[in-house]
This record gives sequence, structure tokens and C-alpha cells, in this order.
Amino acid sequence: MSLRSTSTTAFRFTKASAIDPNPATLVAKAGSALRTVVAGATFVTVREDGGLAHYFVSPEDGAVKQTAFGIAHAVSAHSEKADPPDLAAARVVGRLSFKRGSGIGVNTQAGAEITTVVDAIAGTLRDGEWVGMSVREPSRSERNWHATWRGARAASGVHHSVTTNSVVACMWVGAHDKDGARNLLRRVSSSLPGFDLRTKEPVLTATSSAAPFFLAAVFAAGAGFVANTLELDPWGGVAIGVGGVCAVVGGLILSGHVRSRLSWTRDYLATGLVPTPRRKLIRPTPPRAAGIDAKGQPVQATDGDYPLHSTAFLVGAILPLSIAAPHSGAQSGVASTRTRVAPASLRERIGPDIGVNDGQPVYLSTVDAWQGIICLGEAGSGKSALLQALWGYAALDKAHPSPVHGSVGANHTMISLDTKGDGISAREYAAWSDAADSRYVRFDVADRTSPIGIDLFPAEGRTVEAQARHIVAALKYVYGETSIGPESFDTLRRLLAAALVVTPDVASQVPGIAADASPFYYANVLLANRGIELGIELAVALREKMLRSKAEPGNDLYDAVEGLAPAYDPKVTQAQRSQLLKAPRTKVAALMAAETWWARPQKVAWSRLITEHHCVIINTGVAPSGDSMDDEIAAQMSSLIMYTLHESIKRHCVGWFEQGKVLSIYADELKQIAGTSADVVAWIRNDARSFGVRAVFATQYPEQLEQAVRDAVMGFGTLIAYAQSNPEIVATLVKRLIIDGSDWEPADVSGLPRYQAIVKTKVEQTAQGAFTVDIPNFGALRGPGFAARQGFTA
Repeated sequence: MSLRSTSTTAFRFTKASAIDPNPATLVAKAGSALRTVVAGATFVTVREDGGLAHYFVSPEDGAVKQTAFGIAHAVSAHSEKADPPDLAAARVVGRLSFKRGSGIGVNTQAGAEITTVVDAIAGTLRDGEWVGMSVREPSRSERNWHATWRGARAASGVHHSVTTNSVVACMWVGAHDKDGARNLLRRVSSSLPGFDLRTKEPVLTATSSAAPFFLAAVFAAGAGFVANTLELDPWGGVAIGVGGVCAVVGGLILSGHVRSRLSWTRDYLATGLVPTPRRKLIRPTPPRAAGIDAKGQPVQATDGDYPLHSTAFLVGAILPLSIAAPHSGAQSGVASTRTRVAPASLRERIGPDIGVNDGQPVYLSTVDAWQGIICLGEAGSGKSALLQALWGYAALDKAHPSPVHGSVGANHTMISLDTKGDGISAREYAAWSDAADSRYVRFDVADRTSPIGIDLFPAEGRTVEAQARHIVAALKYVYGETSIGPESFDTLRRLLAAALVVTPDVASQVPGIAADASPFYYANVLLANRGIELGIELAVALREKMLRSKAEPGNDLYDAVEGLAPAYDPKVTQAQRSQLLKAPRTKVAALMAAETWWARPQKVAWSRLITEHHCVIINTGVAPSGDSMDDEIAAQMSSLIMYTLHESIKRHCVGWFEQGKVLSIYADELKQIAGTSADVVAWIRNDARSFGVRAVFATQYPEQLEQAVRDAVMGFGTLIAYAQSNPEIVATLVKRLIIDGSDWEPADVSGLPRYQAIVKTKVEQTAQGAFTVDIPNFGALRGPGFAARQGFTA
């Protein structure tokens, strides 16, 4: 009967969420979970390293993984494959046994707190000690015998052992000494919900295994003595001989030369299992009611024999599960999230492979990508790496179009915004594009040596007045409506219009200012940030050019110069001028930190980058040259870039969705591009579909966003949430996850392991049930391995 060569599989349970408070639901879950267990499957809790470890161990079976998943779900736990615990290491082994004369109560387990079982275990177990319960399905005879025995003794027909999902179980413990084993058996059995039989706690030792042989030797010797006295030859000699053999066997057991029941039991324990509940070999004597026999004699009532083996008990399904329920607070370890199986619709290759669920890859729907993707996760969670892998998938699809529905191949403009400050994401986006053999153009905003930039405010047929208004609207997006009020808006519009018509020949007439600078540079001069004298001189130079060129109303130069009147008319006093310029001057002064960007000699308009379907990587953090900007100007530049991109999309991407063209925006720190207004993000959420826009955003936590921005992104079609620790954020996410009636708890969000996420998405605009996914290190696969995994062939 040695099981040392038997293959077993073990799963460790960790808390995922609170136990279901509904007793009826809990009973139903427990019964369902035990339907597929293999005979001998064991539930065990071990104290190791000061904490409790909870296991389900089963003989090898093809469905054991699904069985473990169902059991974990029933006790609100997460199951993870593990090495079986070595139960044979315990010095003393004990088991629970039926004590003759016990009665049956009427406990239905309704309202029972199974966590009290684990609490009892936690309060009794010492390091290295354990308690385990193995189960098997009862035979029809055992059910009938038990029902007859129970019916003759119980006061009510209601009991957990009569349910259709009841199982035969036996309980074993491992402890440091006999008293510890007996105490553990008593404490745990008394805490089991609905377990109301009187029991005893025999402990297995070599002596207990040898004792029957010594007793047989004494009995045989006594019988031989009597036989010899009565001269019953040859039986006296035979009996004494048998007694001698029994004594020798008992001695060999004590010395360890012959295997005992304890040694056989330890073979089971070494595999992580406890012995399977034994069967009664002889039909039990049924109970008998009091009455009168055929001869008219009174007949005494008898209880009948216990219908099962003395170490086996017919119990409701909750009892075994309560042994391994990981709900003893911190002693049961860190809470984790139980696996939620992904819908079948997401197991088909409908877009990028984002990870593994229940041993199979899961995909996001490309055709639904227009609804947006938002990734939430604290620093270091892996959300940026996931965005980069999604970029890598899109780059592959752009260079080597896939047959997936929704793929647009080369008709895909891709824009990434690295605003985290370290430049790592920009480097990774570039590496992913290189791996896909997909061309890209990169802009490092802080690089003082780069000659090429993006023209964020191109004329595109606008008058300088319209250009200036466009620039001020962008600044208002960055600084906020309260920071740029109506008067400041008008002043900035006038001075920026004038700055836009400054040419090198005008600037060269004013000593002390550059002749090849940006409009922001000249606006800064006109705002008197370099002294009022320079502002006056530049205004005069512009007026002189207007007069020389004989510009007329409607001409950009004429209108711009006339627009300077409120600040630079000769009749304006110094006090009036200072008052007018005081509020708006800081808005342009801050942008001077990025003058090397504004003044780059070569510029590419957004319109060209968009309509020619370029891959564009923009980095506002540290450039490869080592140049960088402070955090404030970097955030302002990020917001300006996002706003101008949004405006250009509205001008140049009309009808793209119907034309099968796409523009995707990747940003792994949404806060940096959202500015002070929700207008752009809300537009992407509500109105950008017809323009072919797909947003792939990430942020550490929703609460760092303005409420309107938060509402917009939380309404995206796909939510990918990594672990969160803030209770308010956790509550928000749980509220979103349970909207379809599914079962999610705060611990499911807070207990996510690293690189695991919860995903809620849509397929064909239909919401799918949320599920968990293990997200691999896609960066390590970058290249042929990633392409093959994503279904792209060479």
C-alpha cells in the first residue's frame, strides 16, 4: 500500500476575498466544488514559518486543476500550484475516531462560520504541526446504512450528512507530542460546523501497532497453559507456539524491523495526503426498536452498529473545505485574487495577446479598440510595459498586416507620448518599432541640439489673428480658465499675433534680441519680461515696417500692429501698460524654458505626420543627449502637444473610421497630457470614433485625475487594473467590476500579485465579464518570439 511512488498534485490557497455571507450559497458552492474530487483528496492546513499554509492535495487526475479552482472559488480563495507539504515530518500522528454511544444532533450548518475552524486551528497549531481531512464519495450502501442508523437516533430529519453532496471524510493531525495531537483533534472537531458526534482521539505509535500482537501472545500463552493442564494435546503446544510468534512480531514492530500501521501511514503523509477514509467490511447490525417478539417476549431497543468505519464520518461538503479555508487573518498570509476565467469570446485571436488566463492566451478585440484602453496601476506594476507591448503589436500589424478583423495595416498613424521624465518609454517604443521593422520618427523636446521639431501651431491658411487665438486656447488648456481670464486672453491674443509677424529684418532693428527666435520669444519681449524698453522698441519696429510696406486693413501685418494699441499706443501710460501685462506675462515666460524646441529651424506639421501615417515617438523627459527640462515645463509641453494633436485630428481625420484609417495615441501618464480641462479626453471618449481615434492610456490611480477626466477614462471600453492599495480607488474599481452582477471584493483588487491584472473589456461592443490575467514579460520576447506569439509569420 505504499504511496511513495504515487503522483500527487498540490495547490496552495490564499485569501482572495471575504467568505460568502449567504449560508445557502456557501453550502451550494461547497457541494458543487466536491463533485469532482478524487478519492483520497486531502484538505490540509500546516503551520510553517509562523504562518498558516492551506493546501488541497489530490492524487494525479486530469481534472485536478479545475477541481482546485472550483474549491478555491467556493472558499473565496486563489489557488496556485505548489509542492505538496511533507506531512510525514510530524513526530506524532493522530486521527479522529467515533466513540460508541454518541448521538446525532440537528445542526444543518445554516449560518455557520467556517472561519471559526481555521481560527481554532490557528490557535492550536505549533510550527511544523498540521491538520488534514481526506474525502471520498460514499457508496449507496453506506448512505442507506447511515440513513437507517441516523433515523433511529435523531430527533429530526434535518442534518448536513443527508445532503446529496455529503462525503465520507476522515481527520488526521500531525503534532510534536501525544497531548498536542489529542488536543488538536478535540479543538478542531468541536469547531467543525454541524459536527455533533462523540469522538475519541487515538494516536498512532509503534507501541499501539505492536500492542495487538502482544495481547494475542498473552492470550495464546494462557490458552496453551489451560490446554496443557487439561491434557488437550497437541493444542497446548500449538497455542504457546502462536503466542511466541505474536510476541516476536510485536518485538520486531517495536524495533522497526517490521513495518507497522504507523509506517504505512507515513508513506501516505510523505505525499501530502492523509489516508483515504476506510470502508466497513461487514454489514453493520441495524438499530432495533423496542417491542414484543413473536413469542410475546419484550424486546429491548438497540442503537445498532455505527454504519461506517470507526475513523470515517459522513459529513456535509462544508466541513472538508473549512479545513483549508485561508481566512485566519494575517496568519493565512497575504490576500490574493482568485483566478476568474476569461469569456470564450476572448480566447479567439481577435487582436493582441495580452497574457494568460487559466493556462490559455487571452486577446483584446481590435475592432473594439476605438472604445479606448485605460490601464491603472501603481508605480512598478507593469502598466507601462503593457502599453509598450501593445505598441509593438500595432507596429507589427502596420508593417505586416494581420487578417484580424479591425486591422488597418499601413493606414495607421501611431503617436506615443512619453511624459514620465526618464525617457525610458520612448526608448522602449523605439525598440519595439525596430523589432517590428516599422519606421518611426522621434522627437525629444528637451534636446537642445536637435534641428527638427513639430510645428504645433502651423498657419494652415489661418490669419495671424486666428493663429494667435489657437495658441491662447492651447495655453488656456494648460493653465486653466481661471488663470487665463477674458482680459488676459485678449492681451495674449494681441501680443501673440504681433509676435507671429516678427521677421528677422524687424528683430535685427532692436539691439539685444535674437533675429531667428520663435513667436513665443517675441511675445515674451512684448510682455515686458525682458524690460519694457525692449517691448517698446519691438513694437515701434513693427509699426515702422507696416508703414514702409503700406499695409492696409485686412493684412496680417497691419492687423497685428494695430492690435498692439492697448499696450503700446503712445498714449498708454506706463502704469496702464504694466497693469495690462501683469497677469498674462507669466504664461509665456514659463515657455521660454523650451525655446530651443520652439525655435528649431526645421519643423514638420502635425498634418503631415498624421495624414502620411507616421509612427511618432515624442519624449518630454531626458533626451539621449542628456538635456532635460524641469517637471513643470515638461508637463506644460506635454499638455500643449496633446491639445494641438487633438486640434489637428479634428481638421485632418474627418471620416477616417469609415475609410478604414486609424490614429492611435499611447500615453503612459495620462495626468501629464490631460492639462486642466477634461475637454480633450472627453472628446476622445465621446466623439473621436468617426475620426478613427484609438486611445491607449495609463495612469497610476484615477484620483490623480480631474473628476471629469476620471469619468471619461473610466468609461473606456477596456479597463486593465493592476493592484491598488488606496481604499477609495479599490472601491471605485469594485463598483465598476460588479456592474454586471459578478462577484468581486475589495481584496480581489488589493491582493493582485505583481504582473497580474483584472481586465474588463468588450467584444463587438458587448461587455464581457471581468477576468484575471497573468501578463508575461513581453519585453523579453521582443522580436521573432513576440511576433510568433501574436500570430505574425515571417
